[in-house]
Amino acid sequence: MITAQTDTKIDAPKPGERLVLHACCGPCALEPFKILKDAGWDITIMYSNSNIFPKQEFERRFATLENWANENGVPLIKDNYDETEWSSRVVKYGEAEAKTPGRLARCGECYQLRLEHASKFASANKIKYLSSTLAVSPYQYYEELKKRLELVCEEYNLTPVLMDFRPFYSEATRESKELNMYRQKYCGCAFSYNESMEQFKRSNKDKYIEELKSIIEP
Repeated sequence: MITAQTDTKIDAPKPGERLVLHACCGPCALEPFKILKDAGWDITIMYSNSNIFPKQEFERRFATLENWANENGVPLIKDNYDETEWSSRVVKYGEAEAKTPGRLARCGECYQLRLEHASKFASANKIKYLSSTLAVSPYQYYEELKKRLELVCEEYNLTPVLMDFRPFYSEATRESKELNMYRQKYCGCAFSYNESMEQFKRSNKDKYIEELKSIIEP
């Protein structure tokens, strides 16, 4: 496997070098895309997120990303939504508290499945480099993401290009609010939906509770 890019700096690629950027949502795509593009990468974004529950939420997050991509002339690929495949890989890990081995295993398997889909697309289109917007969120597990990205890239003979984008999360938050982007209140899967709901109930955040309820209620 080719060595991954450094965690603190994205090196300049050869002119015209293409990269697939796996994107979890519109707000999280903003800063990673900007940093990678400024470094010189020719970027295609892939939205591969069958973890998102329910399907209408998957579509809503894609629409937010698609609107931004169209406005900025960014190539965007939408992967199929396959809840069955995701469940077969991830559901067995079940409920797990944050920062526990069980949560790392569950989230890690979720990362890996989505990155595998992005890798297959990259390989089929002769693109040699892969990155992910998941690295911008302080709510994700960066070291686990890095490990899974490297595993997937080794399997598909790709080069991982990953930087710890988390210092830029506040800027992504500010910009996404300015752009009036939809900003979800949970990571994506049914587990995270329930976990967020319980957290909001404990902290009496009625507005967020109602927002979550509206996602699954007619």
